[in-house]
Amino acid sequence: MSAENKLEKVLTILHELGIVVPDEASGNILDKEHWQKSINDFLNERTETARNVDTRFRNARMLRSDINRRREADLLYSENDLLGYQVEDAGGWSYIQGGDTWTRVIYVKSDNDGPSIAKTLTIVFSHGYDSILRADIDGDTINL
Repeated sequence: MSAENKLEKVLTILHELGIVVPDEASGNILDKEHWQKSINDFLNERTETARNVDTRFRNARMLRSDINRRREADLLYSENDLLGYQVEDAGGWSYIQGGDTWTRVIYVKSDNDGPSIAKTLTIVFSHGYDSILRADIDGDTINL
């Protein structure tokens, strides 16, 4: 089989796979220069689609992880004695999506009936997991 016939056969197969398009005017398969461009366009399109799917998957996984971590952080906050502090109020959780450290300002009752004292509750999660590695209030370790 000649090189020209082999090329024609490859082009025909590629066309059947939808990778190349026929020349509108003649109905013939496009020449080598055009089908190479068509293949590159096809591959670039598929690569971009794969990147978009991967990005959406990563975002969904991070969102699921953040939801699970919020549950764990809220459980620690509500079910731990927090070093014996009497919490009067608290802010919301602060974190960077995908990060392992979450913080929350808590306002604890002062010893002398004065205004509440602001302290920072810090929770560090195991990297890539929802389990709490350690927690502290202004550097004083909370027993988990």
